[in-house]
Amino acid sequence: MEAVFSLGANMNAPHGVFFQGRKLMQYIVLACCLCAFLRYWEQLAEDMRATGQFHDARLRHTKIRQAHYAGRSVVRPATYNHVPRQRIWAHAARLKTRLPKWQELAWFYVAKGYDRNGVLREIVAELVAGAPQDLKFFGIGKMPAVIRVFLQHGLVPITKAVMPDVEEWAESVGLGNRLPKSALSEEAPDVEQILRLAQDEETAERWLFVQL
Repeated sequence: MEAVFSLGANMNAPHGVFFQGRKLMQYIVLACCLCAFLRYWEQLAEDMRATGQFHDARLRHTKIRQAHYAGRSVVRPATYNHVPRQRIWAHAARLKTRLPKWQELAWFYVAKGYDRNGVLREIVAELVAGAPQDLKFFGIGKMPAVIRVFLQHGLVPITKAVMPDVEEWAESVGLGNRLPKSALSEEAPDVEQILRLAQDEETAERWLFVQL
């Protein structure tokens, strides 16, 4: 016999409020699962910050989740109806800027153990492929894998020799104080040198890459 629960009423009361036990338990399980799934976004934000590579005040689990629901991020393992079912070990996003035609490729993360399998290249390619055709991209990075991904998608390192109005452009998209010092150099950038110096944490430098 199916169990029946009563809330604030006698079982024999003619106007008692009854809930079928099986349905109530289903609601409870669903609520618990939803809380657990949402926790994966919080865990992702914590994992990303723990790398020491992210200093962006925007990096909050609510913002990460919102970008994914809007179709502006790719994660691994893939979600089901935008809901993660297990711990996320890879992430890349397209972030909106003040100018609708520009988006930032950012928040790249691949957990240790997965970072030498071309995962970052794969998820960024999927991210860019899913973007509107009229968008242009930029990104900031200093790690070799990130730099190579930017180059693969047609982004080039920026200095004033390449983009004389880089400060004005940076202000227009909302970069603010995140504009790398390297972008203010008057010298033309040397991609091979950038990649060589990026191999060592001591000599690696943040660079702005823009799709011109």
